[in-house]
Amino acid sequence: MATIYYEKDADRSALAGQRVAVLGFGSQGHAHALNLKDSGHDVRVGLREGSTSWPVAVTAGARACPSLPAPSTASRWPAQLGTGAWRERALAVV
Repeated sequence: MATIYYEKDADRSALAGQRVAVLGFGSQGHAHALNLKDSGHDVRVGLREGSTSWPVAVTAGARACPSLPAPSTASRWPAQLGTGAWRERALAVV
């Protein structure tokens, strides 16, 4: 049987005072970034310059920045690495 977690189960202080980077603003990146932002965290969304997601992210209230600097500006970054060369470049920055 699956374990269901609720907001009361989370330790919100684990990310307190830290900047979080989420790479990408597709269906998952969008949800992660906005949930973290709505929870009061300082979030950066790493996107390719010229990405069609850039204006979408900004309109949604996310703070977009080029994808490679995003991880280096974050204390923590949870997800959205993908695979291949893009992932390798992102990991090299951390």
